[in-house]
Amino acid sequence: MALARTRSEISTHRSHPIRAQASGGPIQISEQALISYLRAAIDATVPGTALAHISLQVTGRDELSGVIIQLIAQYGTPLLPQERSPPPPSRRAPVPR
Repeated sequence: MALARTRSEISTHRSHPIRAQASGGPIQISEQALISYLRAAIDATVPGTALAHISLQVTGRDELSGVIIQLIAQYGTPLLPQERSPPPPSRRAPVPR
């Protein structure tokens, strides 16, 4: 006989506190809270994409050392900031004949 499990039993897991450096100084935050914050920030600022996965890299001392973000993007969606084209030259070089 299979045991029925509630959604809360399946979806919850322990979230470890990690230490990170924020603009205002060092902070301590749970893994789940940081992933939720990153997910909301990316969803709000990167149009034409969907977030596939966020992985936190944590050192042995529970210190955040990096983040890996996997995005799914529509074809042709620029993922990096676009550089502006250089201004046109003020004079053109003479064409050799």
